[in-house]
Amino acid sequence: MTSESSDNTTDERQAKKLRSSEPDLKVILGSGDDQSILWYHSQTLAAKSKYIDTMLSVDMKERNEHVISFPDITSETWEQMMKFIDDPIAARKMNEKDALSVVEFYDKYEFEGGRNLCSHIISDYLKFPSLLDMEKKGTVNLDLIIDLVVTAHKANMEDALKPGLYYIWRRLHSPQVPYGRLMFTELQLKRLVPVLKYSKANRVRLDLRVRMDLDLEEGEDDEFAKEFVSNNQLWHNNTLLSRCISHIELSGTNGNADGDFTQCYGCWDRYKPDEERTARWGGHQVTFRVQYWEPKDEDTYKGWAIVRKYPPTGIDEDGDPIGIDKKKCWIAPYSTNHQYPPFTGWIPCDQLARGKPTIKYVLRDEITG
Repeated sequence: MTSESSDNTTDERQAKKLRSSEPDLKVILGSGDDQSILWYHSQTLAAKSKYIDTMLSVDMKERNEHVISFPDITSETWEQMMKFIDDPIAARKMNEKDALSVVEFYDKYEFEGGRNLCSHIISDYLKFPSLLDMEKKGTVNLDLIIDLVVTAHKANMEDALKPGLYYIWRRLHSPQVPYGRLMFTELQLKRLVPVLKYSKANRVRLDLRVRMDLDLEEGEDDEFAKEFVSNNQLWHNNTLLSRCISHIELSGTNGNADGDFTQCYGCWDRYKPDEERTARWGGHQVTFRVQYWEPKDEDTYKGWAIVRKYPPTGIDEDGDPIGIDKKKCWIAPYSTNHQYPPFTGWIPCDQLARGKPTIKYVLRDEITG
């Protein structure tokens, strides 16, 4: 008889012995009125769980009395746990919601086989290409994705955690609608903050090659969530408003700077003339801009201004213009917090500035997505 045949015979004998013997381990599930009792062969259950094996191996109450309690597991959840471990067909049919219902207990009580099964199911669901397919079909369930990511983090399932974190970080930085940073609610972000902090601190080990430039200060989870949602709502409103505006019309400058100005591409703080117009100002040919002015040198003004721009004095060795100078002609006091140049309230800040400038916004006939 070969060694392999001998081992198989021994295993069959042990299995037969277990089937013929009475269950010797009392398992108590739940607590109070919801408590239930099941009986198992101690060797069978210990082989599934390192926690149970340890409890039955050391000199403790569980070993001496052959009883073990799981007050936080209901009989229904326990039945699910055992089904996925014992039944290969049930294991193959397990889905991500099934995994969520049992993975916490698999991890806590060290059912390694069940834990590995859940890790595989969760990571498979969170793969980036799979989530992109869901976006195309309009079937993304963000609450479920966050549940899976948070649970994988708590259960130390980093292989399952990584694809979910990759997707979430990508979406937190995306301006796209609907699948971008506006898709997250305050409550969802509060749940995610501990996981996001963890991933930032361990990005190299997790191999997360994705932008992570959100400011996640310690102990400010609620504030971060509220500010993130508020700031992105404001960003979205301003972006939509910008798309509605065709251009602005400046008048009342005694003709020096009057004309149409269009917002510079990709910039919220600068408007340039539709056609480069020049005018005489103090004996010089200048062009005009409407722009948000930032303090420089001894200048302390911050806010919107109508600015004259002098032509370059020369060209550097790379062919770029040098000596370009800008001077304020009119300013709009108390416009520091304005996203757009104000309609009225402009005052001269240069001795040659005359008139009372006003701005009119010209809207587009229609905008498309």
